[in-house]
Amino acid sequence: MARFFNVDPLSEQYDYQSHYNFSENKVVDARELEGLEAKKVNEVSLPGDPVEFAEFIGGGINSVRAAVANSVARTVNVLTNDAVRNKYVVDDDGGLTLLTGVPKESFKEKVVNGSFDLATIGMAAVGGVEGALTAQGGKIPALRAFESVKAIQKNEARAARLNKIGREGKDFTKAGKQVVIKRSELKYGKVKCEMCGIETTPAKQSKKGVVPEKTETQVDHIKRKREGGRGNPDNGQVLCRGCNLDKH
Repeated sequence: MARFFNVDPLSEQYDYQSHYNFSENKVVDARELEGLEAKKVNEVSLPGDPVEFAEFIGGGINSVRAAVANSVARTVNVLTNDAVRNKYVVDDDGGLTLLTGVPKESFKEKVVNGSFDLATIGMAAVGGVEGALTAQGGKIPALRAFESVKAIQKNEARAARLNKIGREGKDFTKAGKQVVIKRSELKYGKVKCEMCGIETTPAKQSKKGVVPEKTETQVDHIKRKREGGRGNPDNGQVLCRGCNLDKH
């Protein structure tokens, strides 16, 4: 017979239940996500509202349009040493937004992002809008992919709004840091350092006499701040504290 050997880490938030409960006592139709809140196994994410459903379809179509445009721009950049500095992203309402002055992609990013765009185009050719959403989310069925796509779209739309306010030579705002960290989480499934690739840990409030861990999550300027680098999400990357110290 299974038994618990420690108190549920979220017990203080669910004190109306047992401190040793599993998936909020929903053991028939739910499971736990990483030992935390209950997650229904048969949950359907297809929008019921007509407007949301239209955004669902529009987002799939625009994902294909963005993938085609970005693939063409990426091909031009390979031939012209990154002459094109624009990129299309899909907003949280399914619309297209053109980002200008985006940072240059490394060779690795070109390969990864190019493969991602080609997968979107290929899946759309095979499965239409549902196929495009499956490729974007990397999940099957497409209904679950929709959740992932919406999260990416929402974060990129927030980044686009923050990028409109120039912060040349300045630090990141709290909102800007959140966008950069969320982008890393959505890209890798966890927050990872762009230099060494380790999973970073949430930053803690600094205390006198306490040295922060080298795995602590820090948001760093891709183009250095002293060189006029923007304190905007388009110039941000996640580094662990150790790599950030080594860089500077």
